Amino acid sequence: MRMAETAVRREGRAFLSAIGFLTRVRVPAGPADTWRADLARAPRYFPLVGGLIGALTGLAFWACCHVVPVPLAAALALVFEALLTGAFHEDALADYCDAFGGGQTSARVLEILKDSRLGSYGALGLGLGVLVRWSAMAALPLGLIIPACMAAGAIGRFGAVLAMRLLPPAPARESLSKDVGARISDRAVVFSTGLAVLASVPALLVAPVAVFVGIGLAVLPLAYICRAMKRVAGGAVGDGLGAITYIAQALCLVAFAARP
Repeated sequence: MRMAETAVRREGRAFLSAIGFLTRVRVPAGPADTWRADLARAPRYFPLVGGLIGALTGLAFWACCHVVPVPLAAALALVFEALLTGAFHEDALADYCDAFGGGQTSARVLEILKDSRLGSYGALGLGLGVLVRWSAMAALPLGLIIPACMAAGAIGRFGAVLAMRLLPPAPARESLSKDVGARISDRAVVFSTGLAVLASVPALLVAPVAVFVGIGLAVLPLAYICRAMKRVAGGAVGDGLGAITYIAQALCLVAFAARP
């Protein structure tokens, strides 16, 4: 009984660590001697947290649609999510585009990744990414808004989990991939897959084809960015993982918005 209770508490701390990592929500601090282990287990819960973020964003979008025009409602929902997450993945997408778009050599790419300033590639990449996501959200039927946002949020975060399993952390870089990615196991990926499916159940009930098309589209940034990170950095970097998440999420929404 004591062992079971300890396991429950351990997984509970990992779930809270995932919430604290991916959002600005204040969560109870765990014991000082377990925080690193809790964070190492957190990625398995990323799809679930992503689904919850998507549900809240979708709910905000749905509610706003009853007050203001749909395009404005979509924009307000994205503002809400950026406040909820601290624009975590948006920042990663901009940094990735700056580094991998503007860097001509591996050394230059890694140098740009350390630079917090926003360049032209980052501005363009972030702008286009937000535009695609906003346009897709604005095109969603009212009844599909919350299920689609939930599934997209879960699938996008699951893409990052897969990338952390496929690639070792980049050498000599302190980042999410360094602290967490090296500890992703096959068992954790299976568990994470189950949570991604769970968060996608509402969408599977109303638009199953769109879910599978969205998964297929999400593979594209996963494959491309993993290849780029391996070639340039020798492993996964946090900004690349965040870029995978954001682009995969946007492409999933495109699948839901596509007309039959």
